[in-house]
Amino acid sequence: PAAASEGAPERPARGYFDGCFDIMHSGHYNAIRQAKMICDVLVVGVHSDAEIADNKALPVMRQDERYELLKHIKWIDEIVRDVPYSPLISTLEGARADFCIHGDDMPVNAQGICAYDEMKDAGKLRIVKRTEGVSTTDLIGRLLTLARQEHRDGDFDASKAPQKMDADAVMNSAFNSFGASSKACSDASDLVGRLAQK
Repeated sequence: PAAASEGAPERPARGYFDGCFDIMHSGHYNAIRQAKMICDVLVVGVHSDAEIADNKALPVMRQDERYELLKHIKWIDEIVRDVPYSPLISTLEGARADFCIHGDDMPVNAQGICAYDEMKDAGKLRIVKRTEGVSTTDLIGRLLTLARQEHRDGDFDASKAPQKMDADAVMNSAFNSFGASSKACSDASDLVGRLAQK
C-alpha cells in the first residue's frame, strides 16, 4: 500500500485485477487477497459472457451471477463490468488504476498471445502467486466423474467423490461412458482447459 510522504499524504495506490471468476474456488479468493495486499484500493474487472466465449469458451455462470458474487468479497473495493480479456492501458485509465495485477499463470487470448503483454511491456504488471492444487479444470473433472458415477450406479455416494484427478483422463472416461465420440471427448477437454486458464 501507498506510504505517506512528508507533508500531504500520497494518493492511495489503486490496483486493477481482472478475470472471468467462473466457478470460483480458493485459488481465485487467494489471488484477490494477495492483490489487495499490494494496493490500497483494489478494482476488479469482470469479463462479460461474450468476451469469455470469444477468448476461451462459454462460462458456466452467467455474467450477472458472477458480478453479484464478487460484490460480497471483502478485499474488493470497486467492480468494473465488461472489461476486455486483454487489458489495455486505457482499461487501467478507465479504472483509475496505477497498475495491473495477475497470477503467475498467464492466459493466452484468442489471437494466441499472452493476454497481459501490453501491461508487461508498459511496466504496469504485478504478479501474485497461483494457488497450487486447485483449478477450475479439476473441479469440472470431479463433477463429470460424479455425474458418470450417478449415471452408471443410479445413486450417489459422497464418500466415493474423487479428491484430485487428471482432468483429461476424467473427461475421456466420463464422456466415453455416455457414448460420446473421441472427437467430442477431445473437444470437451480442450474447452475445459481453456475455461480453466483464468
